[in-house]
Amino acid sequence: MNSVRSFVAIPIPDTIKKSVQDWIEPFRRHDSSIRWVKPEGIHLTLKFLGNVEEERFEKEFFLEFTQLCTPFRPIRLVADAVGQFPPRGTPRILWVGLSGRAGLAGDVDPLKTFAQSVEGFFERFGFPKEKRPFAPHVTIARIKEKPSSGFLKKWHEVGLVSFGEFIADRIVFYKSELTKGGAVYSVIREFHLGERR
Repeated sequence: MNSVRSFVAIPIPDTIKKSVQDWIEPFRRHDSSIRWVKPEGIHLTLKFLGNVEEERFEKEFFLEFTQLCTPFRPIRLVADAVGQFPPRGTPRILWVGLSGRAGLAGDVDPLKTFAQSVEGFFERFGFPKEKRPFAPHVTIARIKEKPSSGFLKKWHEVGLVSFGEFIADRIVFYKSELTKGGAVYSVIREFHLGERR
């Protein structure tokens, strides 16, 4: 029986991706060993599923997932922070944070509520629940070796950033195929927040 490596995510608009790519360009010159995520790989992951038998998508997930999306409305988000994992010391992951600050241009609480609903949805189908609390972020780089001192200096000098705002209204089931050039993503199916069928 065929299985596919898959995950569920919110796509990031091209305008935000371009803003991020323009911003990281100066960092590339300081350390060529850092693996920056390609624009097509930038997304807000809600749930990594791993290898899933293909027939499960139609037979088990899709109808009920539409019902899951129905009560939620599109969510306005702001890409306005950068950070790293682990939070201190040598970074292994660099990310762009998404917020929804009260009184300004976003509202992250509905996103967190939706992410919890997605976790609960897949837990019913036997997928382990994520132990760490949901932190809305988009991975932009992975670091295997200790970065150069030039990169670290520039990274630690980063101040306020703003990559723009967008409306999160689509949830996508992605297939991830691992190749020598990195992961290649393709859409299995997309859903819209608030949709009814």
